[in-house]
Amino acid sequence: MPETSTSTVSTPSKSELEHRYEQFAEAISCSNLDDFYRVVLDSIPSPLLIVEKDVIIVDYNVSADSLMREQREAVLKQRFGHAIHCLHSHDVAAGCGRGPACGQCLVRNAVNRALNGMVVTRQKLELEITETGKTSRAAFWLTATPLTYDQRTYALLLLDHAESPP
Repeated sequence: MPETSTSTVSTPSKSELEHRYEQFAEAISCSNLDDFYRVVLDSIPSPLLIVEKDVIIVDYNVSADSLMREQREAVLKQRFGHAIHCLHSHDVAAGCGRGPACGQCLVRNAVNRALNGMVVTRQKLELEITETGKTSRAAFWLTATPLTYDQRTYALLLLDHAESPP
């Protein structure tokens, strides 16, 4: 009788899986959770922001640094349009969210939807940003989703880079 060779795929036993899970859980235990969260957030290659009502920035990842026009400490707790120097954030003295163009702001509207439990997926967004008197444009695909933590709802904004606007 000819010899046949069979290959077997080894799957870890349940106890091995439980052991791996316990190691992972220990690695991200409460004392390390902030560090773990920061590493996960900063490993995302696209700008990602956590915002609350009125598009107030609660946190953001390293990739979003390229959008911000001020240091991190100055940006946190600011409205998104103010932080990126949106062209329309200067339309009125009250700033971002208060001008006539702000009612049609795709970011603001996506955040409001997310805060009401809806998801906005890959909506084309063109930001107009001013810096030292010059206006530039940046194109993104905007995704917004609700994020609930500790009985509070936030909006998670992901800005995937799109082709450059004309």
